[in-house]
Amino acid sequence: MGYDTNAVELRKDRAQEIANMLSIPIWSCDFLKFESEKKFDILTMGDIIEHVTNPKLALEKAYSLLKEDGVLWLSTPNYNSAFTQIMKFRDAMWKEPEHISYFHFKGLESLANDVGFVIQEYQVSKRYNGSMELILTKKSHTS
Repeated sequence: MGYDTNAVELRKDRAQEIANMLSIPIWSCDFLKFESEKKFDILTMGDIIEHVTNPKLALEKAYSLLKEDGVLWLSTPNYNSAFTQIMKFRDAMWKEPEHISYFHFKGLESLANDVGFVIQEYQVSKRYNGSMELILTKKSHTS
């Protein structure tokens, strides 16, 4: 599709496996410690933010890596979703031992705004019951 793709993966064995499979550079490191002179047009954080101990730092890191008109696509379980409300603790997302942080739309919106993002689009995930997908952009300096 013409993208110059880079990736960060915490697990070294997975990073190498994915790099070999996709023929793209993958840095094996903690995302918060990833350094790059390059600024990016698009970052994706697919089901990542619920696994970090400090979600605000993760969003600040993403913000710092984006160009001024850059876009962040983010997905995460929505613990206030209709699915989760109906399923309660039968929802598999509650049983995931690596989930550290829990989000609902308003809380994530507030956190994103604090960092300097504006939510451009919100939708219920078509892939995972009870999850949300968001498109965020940097706030304009003229706002």
